[in-house]
Amino acid sequence: MHKRWLDPVLVDVPDELHQAVGGHPLVAETLTRRGTRSREAAQGFLDPVRYAPASPSALPDMESAVARVRSAIRQREPICVWGDFDVDGQTSTALLVSALRDLGANVGYHIPNRQSEGHGIDLAALARVIDAGAKLIVTCDTGISAHEAVDYANLRGVDVVITDHHNLPPTLPNAYAVVNPKRLPDDHPLRELPGVGVAYKLIEALNGDTQLVAMPDLLDLVALGIVADVAQQVGDTRYLLQRGLERLRKTERLGLRAMIELAEIDPARITEEHIGFSLAPRLNALGRLEGRQPCRRTADDARPRTGTHSGAAARRAERSAKTAGRAGLRSSPGANQTGFGAAGLERAGAGASTVARRRGWDCRDAAG
Repeated sequence: MHKRWLDPVLVDVPDELHQAVGGHPLVAETLTRRGTRSREAAQGFLDPVRYAPASPSALPDMESAVARVRSAIRQREPICVWGDFDVDGQTSTALLVSALRDLGANVGYHIPNRQSEGHGIDLAALARVIDAGAKLIVTCDTGISAHEAVDYANLRGVDVVITDHHNLPPTLPNAYAVVNPKRLPDDHPLRELPGVGVAYKLIEALNGDTQLVAMPDLLDLVALGIVADVAQQVGDTRYLLQRGLERLRKTERLGLRAMIELAEIDPARITEEHIGFSLAPRLNALGRLEGRQPCRRTADDARPRTGTHSGAAARRAERSAKTAGRAGLRSSPGANQTGFGAAGLERAGAGASTVARRRGWDCRDAAG
């Protein structure tokens, strides 16, 4: 069968675009075909330093979400971050919990069990969290279709702030706030944010002028979630990935450094390909275990620290995390599913993880 090669349709490349990309014809033509025609847009696309990120206040209900979370922080109301077990959910949870603690919140988290709960907000698990004292639920990477769960929380006098990025249902849940970029116009620069991007924008809005949270320290988590969720690389999503890759190459999170070394990746040369084919699959595998505490701990244990650790220390850290995870699985089928209060796992020594007491109130589920 005779086949004919189809050449791409010629495009008219503006002169200023040629100049903006240093005269490279292929780059200029590719940008033009993808809708980037001005010098400013091309420079912002190629160089994150030249990109002007959108304000988090552009997201619908962001002001209401910020007001409610700030009120909970001031009044020391227990907050539960309700995440998900995939990489976007893991990184969103780690980002929100660590940043909210920096802001002074009394916060814990719940990552659903893939087998017994599935995605979303399981009513039985939600009841246990509320029974344990939670006064505010903040979801990340989930919740946009959780009508029944939100109604139940409202009946119990607990507010729900939804941060999610999945497609909108015909009607939104009756939550205190629903922060979802899919509520924006199709061409908005925030439209394609994944769950971790929405979580980042919430913390950016909460942080405001206080600077209690070092926002650049969160970008390594953002990069992991963006790539793992195969988010479209446009607008702020592309900008956050560019900045996040820079941060990931220099991450001080012990769990990530151990994983990078064990994957035999040169940290200085990490690209989105390493995330997609080496790092994200490892984190996704954790989400398939019966207990998911290692998920958030690997991403957050994790929190930035100074100093170095050798390959041997990295291996000790990973072995310790695996041992702690197996011990949790053996102890009880449903134990310690909620990393909320005294049941959490703290870091110790050169990355060895041990069961320890966290500050605050105990929000273990019933099986624990």
